[in-house]
Amino acid sequence: MRKQSFYLSITFLLMALALLLAPVLVMQAGAMEIVTANQMTVGWDAVTSNDDGTTIGPDQVVEYQVWVQKFQAAGATPTLVGTTDELQYTITFPDEGVWQIGFSAKKYQITTDPDGGPDVKSYSGESVIAWSVDATVCLDGQTFAGVYLKIPGKGGGLNTQ
Repeated sequence: MRKQSFYLSITFLLMALALLLAPVLVMQAGAMEIVTANQMTVGWDAVTSNDDGTTIGPDQVVEYQVWVQKFQAAGATPTLVGTTDELQYTITFPDEGVWQIGFSAKKYQITTDPDGGPDVKSYSGESVIAWSVDATVCLDGQTFAGVYLKIPGKGGGLNTQ
């Protein structure tokens, strides 16, 4: 009876340990990268096709909008921090907090004036925002967020007690 009780105790202990470690192992497998700084540079792949999979034409250009939004803040509104035609952008966070980063693509049709005037750039559509917390849009599925924390001020009132 003692031998069976001993084995049951060991089995219970191993099961409890497995249950305790399972969430840790899962979190490590999908751990979000956290970058602590007041600025960070992000990059992305060029958007070369439309939402339906067709190729963006040679007479069309894509510009990118870069967004930040407070991470897991109920009702948080995305904030546009910049627009670029490059494939990277350096973000300066607007204030302290944990931020998710996103980008969207805006497409324009370029029409050449047959009389030699300036080209006309007409807005034709915009993608949804791709967020850094969505593994399906992050390189190798590695999600990330930025954390900006201000440095505390210099103390005062130093004395002997």
